[in-house]
Amino acid sequence: MSMNRMLLWAGVVLPMAVPAAAQRYSAGARIDRLVERYRLDRKVPGLAVAVVRNGVVIKAKGYGVSNLELGSPVTPKTLFGLGSISKQFTATAIMQLVEDGKVSLDESVTRYLDSLPAHWSRIKVRHLLSHASGVPEEHWLPSFVEFDRFEHHHLDVLRTVFADTLDFPPGAGWAHRNSAYRMLGMIVEKASGESFWSFLDRRTFRPIGMTATRSSDPKSIIPNRAKGYAKERGRIVNRDAVTETAAFSEGALMLSVLDLAKWDSALYRPRVLSQASLDQMWTPTTLNDGSVRPYGFGWSVAPTNGVRTVGHGGLLPGFVTNISRFVGKGLTVIVLGNAEWSRAGQYSIRVNDQWRICFEWRAGDGYHVEMVDYP
Repeated sequence: MSMNRMLLWAGVVLPMAVPAAAQRYSAGARIDRLVERYRLDRKVPGLAVAVVRNGVVIKAKGYGVSNLELGSPVTPKTLFGLGSISKQFTATAIMQLVEDGKVSLDESVTRYLDSLPAHWSRIKVRHLLSHASGVPEEHWLPSFVEFDRFEHHHLDVLRTVFADTLDFPPGAGWAHRNSAYRMLGMIVEKASGESFWSFLDRRTFRPIGMTATRSSDPKSIIPNRAKGYAKERGRIVNRDAVTETAAFSEGALMLSVLDLAKWDSALYRPRVLSQASLDQMWTPTTLNDGSVRPYGFGWSVAPTNGVRTVGHGGLLPGFVTNISRFVGKGLTVIVLGNAEWSRAGQYSIRVNDQWRICFEWRAGDGYHVEMVDYP
C-alpha cells in the first residue's frame, strides 16, 4: 500500500490504573482530534467512523460534511456508497442459496445463466466467489464514470467481454473482477426467483435490523445520503450517484456505519448464515497448483501478526470505504468517506503486542503517526 494514504492500525491494550470508562472517553476524544486533523490536512469533505468491540458499538461519529453545497454534517446515520464491501453481501446471498439447496458451489455457471460463451462452462460458482474464475473485467466505455450514470442490462454488460479470452484457466490464478460478482448477482436472481435487492432485504437486511441499507439510485429521494466528490485539475467536483444496475451486485449498496456495525454484530452470532458457511467464506483460496491467496468469498482473509483478520475495502465514484474485523481480538473498525482522493478505506493493517488504533498519513508538513490506546 502506498504510504501517502491514511493508514489504520487497530488493537487493544488493557489499562491498569485508569477506569475503562475514563480511558474510552480519553481515547475517543483523541481519535476525534486525529480524524479531524487528517480530514483537514487532506481536505476531505466528510468521514464516518465506528469502532465495535464484540459486536457492541463503542464509538460511532461523523466528521465534516456530507454535502458541500448544503453544509449538512456527517452523522453516524449518513449513507455512503459502499463499493466492493457490497461483495460480502453478494457472497452471503449465494451461500444462503447453497444452504437452501438451490445453488452448488461446484456447478458450472452455465447451469444458472443462459447465453454465456461455451468456454465459460469450465467456470464454477466458487471460482466467481473467490476471484479465481479468469473472467475478464467489464469494458466500461467510454469510462467507468460515464458508465455509472446509466442503467444497463446485466447480460449486455457481460457481452462486452464475451469475445475476450479468459485471463487464465479457472482456478489457475487470482484477479479481482467486478464482472464475476455481477454474474453472482444474476445467479441469485435466477435461483431465487426474485430481484437481487429484494432477496438481500428479505434474507439479510431486515432480519438483523439494517433498516437504512439500500441500493443506489440517482433518482430516488434517499434520506441522509452523502454526496460523493472527486478532483479534476485540482478542484473538487461532484460525482453523480451510481445507478442500481451499473454497480449492481459488485458494489451498488449504500449504508451507514451504524448498519455496518449491525452486520458485524450478526457475524459474531450467526443469524443469516450457519457458522460452517461463514467459515467457508473466510477460508483462503487454494488454486490449482496448491498455492494460496488470502481471499475467501467476498472477504480478504489475510491474518494480522497471527491474529485472524477479515475485511474488505471499497471504491465507488465519490466514495472510499473500509471494514476491518480483527476477529481474534473482537475488534472492528469501520471508516466511510465521501472523497475519492482521501483513500480513507485503503489501510495498511499492522499490529504489535499492544493492540491500539493508529492513524498514519503524509501531509504537506511531513509524515504523521498517532496512536490511541482503546480499552
